Amino acid sequence: MAGAQAIRDGADITSIVNARRGMATASAYGRRLRATREGTTTRGAFYRSERARAIARGQAPADIGRAFRLRTPRLMPEEIYRLAESRDEAIRMLRRFGYIS
Repeated sequence: MAGAQAIRDGADITSIVNARRGMATASAYGRRLRATREGTTTRGAFYRSERARAIARGQAPADIGRAFRLRTPRLMPEEIYRLAESRDEAIRMLRRFGYIS
């Protein structure tokens, strides 16, 4: 249901479907959340965007290369829609977690 809504909101169908492959629960933000491991390797879009965010914020040096490690779990669309308070916030979160390019 949330996957279909994410696709209607502009998410890439492939990333929504593939996110189910690496599904797991994670402890983050003080609660248990459904997350995925898909797209979190060094070649994944989520990994690259999180690395760029860390560099831009000064949390990692620009020449960190492959030594960068993700600290943020990639939330599933269900969690995004459960946590978001508005459609605009859900779309921002879908973009941040790599479902919308």
